[in-house]
Amino acid sequence: MKTIYSSISKRVFSLLVALIMAISTVPFAAASAFAQEQGISIALALTELFIAEKQRGACRIHGGGFAGVIMAMLPNDIVDEYIDYIEHAMGAGSAYRMSIRPYGAVCVNDII
Repeated sequence: MKTIYSSISKRVFSLLVALIMAISTVPFAAASAFAQEQGISIALALTELFIAEKQRGACRIHGGGFAGVIMAMLPNDIVDEYIDYIEHAMGAGSAYRMSIRPYGAVCVNDII
């Protein structure tokens, strides 16, 4: 599958990174007002940049409803760094660490 990183030139990508870095210097109140309007898109774009830099992981829009969430699947050794990164941009409590159990569906008929 072709990603955004392979479909735009390195120069355009560098400009995009510079723009995001410039936006990150905006006072927090102004940035969070903007983020409330575009939260899911911003979180997904920032996560894609993080994953591209680390060259590990994947992310996607997950669910739906009114706002939806993004799901980032990352190796354990970069999760803390990601949480700090995304909470710095989107606000404290905006990231939730989940773990996936090692087994799938379980029949509980014998337990009940």
